[in-house]
Amino acid sequence: MATIIIARICNSCGCTPEEAKEYLDGEIRNLLDYRDADDLRAEDFAQACDSLGLEHDFIPYFIERLSMC
Repeated sequence: MATIIIARICNSCGCTPEEAKEYLDGEIRNLLDYRDADDLRAEDFAQACDSLGLEHDFIPYFIERLSMC
């Protein structure tokens, strides 16, 4: 799934796969920071998708990633 997301980020941002992975990792870190501060809201997942140029269909990916950390 991460490979698909990275490819979509590359298409929306016009960046390299390495840059897309950094952007994705950054959004995951932001969501983890919200979670750790007990301030994570549903709209934060939508904002992460919007920031990366992704459809909201990828929200479950972010939820799953956070549950693994």
